[in-house]
Amino acid sequence: MKETPKIYIIKRITDHAGNDKTEGRYPLRIGRRFAFGLGEPSHGMIMAICYRPRQNDDYSGTLHTSVVQKVAHNGDELIVTTKNSIYYFQEEKETW
Repeated sequence: MKETPKIYIIKRITDHAGNDKTEGRYPLRIGRRFAFGLGEPSHGMIMAICYRPRQNDDYSGTLHTSVVQKVAHNGDELIVTTKNSIYYFQEEKETW
């Protein structure tokens, strides 16, 4: 039986100096639900974020990031540092 993928929420995306990314589509990604498309992120690989829209939400598709440099956990937060950005995720606790 196939395992149901974990669903995460994008809480924040910053540059390496800790400044929120505000250009382009970055602000639209905050609060979006997703599952990892290539498995959990790991050092040296790209990260694929496959959006899982809520009901009545048409934001869909897949985001491919630059190469992952670091993966860390801070309490219930997953922090993934890529070559260009730092992503802050939280696992979704409720079912939609």
